[in-house]
Amino acid sequence: MTVYVIATHDKVLDHSGYETYKKLAVESITKFNGRLITRAKETKVISGNWSPERIVIIEFSCAEDALLWSESAEYKKACSVSDVTAINRKQIMILDSEDLQ
Repeated sequence: MTVYVIATHDKVLDHSGYETYKKLAVESITKFNGRLITRAKETKVISGNWSPERIVIIEFSCAEDALLWSESAEYKKACSVSDVTAINRKQIMILDSEDLQ
């Protein structure tokens, strides 16, 4: 069953270094059969106080692939770059989808 991962970063401090993070993250996602759905450059809060600067939505064919990706050495390498290029109160959620039809 398809699952979606929502990942956030609070604020990018080093934009050129963050490009390295994005490259490594995308490579890790692809390795685990994931697909980027969207990478928001800007966010606008309509309600509440959640205000990350960056939001990414990723699709995986199953929760197992999403978990393997999130715990992989490849993704941890990407995270080590983001830890020095962004303010991270990183939140990652796996959403198990429901067929609405």
